Amino acid sequence: MPDKQLLRLLGEDKRYIYRAAAWMLTGSLCSIGFTACLCYGLHLLLTDAKASFCLLPFALGAVCTAVRFIATVPQRCGTGWGAA
Repeated sequence: MPDKQLLRLLGEDKRYIYRAAAWMLTGSLCSIGFTACLCYGLHLLLTDAKASFCLLPFALGAVCTAVRFIATVPQRCGTGWGAA
């Protein structure tokens, strides 16, 4: 019950909270994706797979890293996605 009252006090600012939570979730999923790509890429390298196929997981891992960086920059800068 008190949580609903607190959310009611936020009024218009709720959308910024949801947006920040969505960006944090995106960053977390990208971290998991990066780890999975790194592990799979190393597995392919160690099992002597084709060289052209080995680069794909590392490229996808680089994309995951870039998306995670974009998703977390405002939180590290202290501005947040909803700051004016």
